[in-house]
Amino acid sequence: MTSIARDSARSEGARAWVHIDGTGTAALRDSFNNSSLTDNNTGDYTIAFTNSFANANYSANFGCNSGSTYFINYYSYSNTSSTALRILGYNTSVAVDLDIAACNIQGELA
Repeated sequence: MTSIARDSARSEGARAWVHIDGTGTAALRDSFNNSSLTDNNTGDYTIAFTNSFANANYSANFGCNSGSTYFINYYSYSNTSSTALRILGYNTSVAVDLDIAACNIQGELA
């Protein structure tokens, strides 16, 4: 791989990611650029970044796995900041703890 290709791969890679066990009191299974995980309430988690993003205009992709079909969304842009991201897991319209949740975040670091 050329140095240009390596530099491009480094610049386009995830700036932060988490793999969460959301059952009971949520815990991190593994993470990168994550200083803490807060279990706010049922299915409600805040991911704090070790290194802040330049702004709140990053891209966050989510996935989850559980015994049932769930949908996972971040709250809103008003609760997204350069230092943390808040997500909420739903089963239809009811908040639920997620067995496994994963989030990959890309954007410019500060």
